[in-house]
Parts: sequence; structure tokens; C-alpha cells
Amino acid sequence: MSDVFNLLENPSFMKHARTRLRPGKMLPVFIVFLVLSAMAFFGPLVWTQYVVGSNDMAQAGAISVYILWGLQGLALGLIGSSRAATSMGEEKESGMLESMRITPTSGVRRLIGHLFGGPIREYLIVAASVPFALGATLVAKLPIHLVLLAYLIGWVNVVFYHSFGLVAGLTAKNAKTASGTAVAFVIVLNVMLAPL
Repeated sequence: MSDVFNLLENPSFMKHARTRLRPGKMLPVFIVFLVLSAMAFFGPLVWTQYVVGSNDMAQAGAISVYILWGLQGLALGLIGSSRAATSMGEEKESGMLESMRITPTSGVRRLIGHLFGGPIREYLIVAASVPFALGATLVAKLPIHLVLLAYLIGWVNVVFYHSFGLVAGLTAKNAKTASGTAVAFVIVLNVMLAPL
């Protein structure tokens, strides 16, 4: 069972890691997301101190936390789910999914590889923005255990969204339809659950 979760030995995961993490593709996205994260962290702090003229850094830190969580949710929830659906849809379209049935790799192992390999770029850019979010958490004086709990709940939601993206990739006619279905699902689910 432990072999199933060894991502470095997972052929599906490694295929996605090699294609999605090439420097030419990864570096521009990574830099843009880091700049956005830095702006989300420093923007409310600077605005509060110099424009508003207040020294309430805790309030500015809380605003930074919410903006950063929104950016992270957008990257993992929306873009990551779209990418998970697209990766599965592309494998289905190319016929690789059918040919993989004769390989000794188990279905669960392939599923884990697609679940974490398809949106690997999004996982890494969100991981790079976590220090900004933790810094904003310290500035806001929020209880760290509650912030970690919120991250855990958010990650479980993201895995659920990505799982739906994989199902959409298996059932849709093509990869673009799968991607659109996954994005629509995430948007509708968040709009419906927002009042709760």
C-alpha cells in the first residue's frame, strides 16, 4: 500500500512533473504568482500605514491573509481542477489510458499520479506563497492552529475538486469540455456553499 503513495516511483506523476515543471513553462508562472503574493502581503500593510494613516497592522494582516487565501484558492481550486480534468481528458483522447490497462501499474496508483501530477505546478506555486500567508498570519495575530486547520480543510476541498476534475476528464468528450466542466463545478459549488 505504501508503494501507491510513493509519487517519485509513480509513472503518471513523473510524466506530469517532467512536462509541467520545465523551466520555460514554470518560471514565468512562478514569478508572476510570487509577485502577486508579495503585493497581497505588503499592499494592505502599506495602504493601512501610509494611506489610511492607521497603525492597526493586525487588521491589515488579516486583509492580507484573506487576499492570499483567495489567490491560493484560485490557483489550486480553479486552475488546478481544470488541469486535473485536462490531464485525464488528454490521456483518454490520446489512447494512453486504454494502453495503460495492460501495464502492471494499479489503477489506484495511476489515479494518485493524475490527482497530484496534473496540478503539480499549481501545488508548487501555492507552496511558494505559503510563507507570505504565514507572515500575514503572524502580523494579524491569528491563532496559528486555526490557520493550519483552515489550510487542512482547504486542501481536502481541493483534493475533492481535483477528483471531480478527473471524473470530468474520464466522462467528457474531449479535454476542453472536461476542463470547462471542472471549472463550472468549482464555481457553482462555491457559490452555492458561500451562504453556508
